[in-house]
Amino acid sequence: MIRLETLAPGLVAALRTSSATMQRAASVAACEFAVRQSGADHPAVLAGVEKLRSAGTLSSKERAALDDVVAQLDDIYLTMQAGATPSTCEDYVKVFRQARAAASVWFAGDDCALTAALESIYEASAAIDKREELFGMVIAVLEGRL
Repeated sequence: MIRLETLAPGLVAALRTSSATMQRAASVAACEFAVRQSGADHPAVLAGVEKLRSAGTLSSKERAALDDVVAQLDDIYLTMQAGATPSTCEDYVKVFRQARAAASVWFAGDDCALTAALESIYEASAAIDKREELFGMVIAVLEGRL
């Protein structure tokens, strides 16, 4: 099962019938939104977004750098979560969201435009509070309204 389908089956259907160009545009828009909302400002993440804007995909070296960032952020938030108290919960959630935003950029760099869109949008949705806003924006991109 496609993970995004559990959250937005209509969006998945729209992505499947869209061109590769529109799928890439949707991926980039979702990544930009997630990175901006989460505050994921690691240089590899920002460089990845910029490369996606210009080239549509990422090299294996760029994806490896992003994979390292995601792994580091995952380790940090899991360590923080293990020792979390109600007053520190917000801290590890912030790092979790940054990890998911970085993962959205990693997935957007996939060679297959549809896979890139499906997985990057799913990860982006985990990086933010505004899931419906994200999905609406992606639909607008697919419809050529953004």
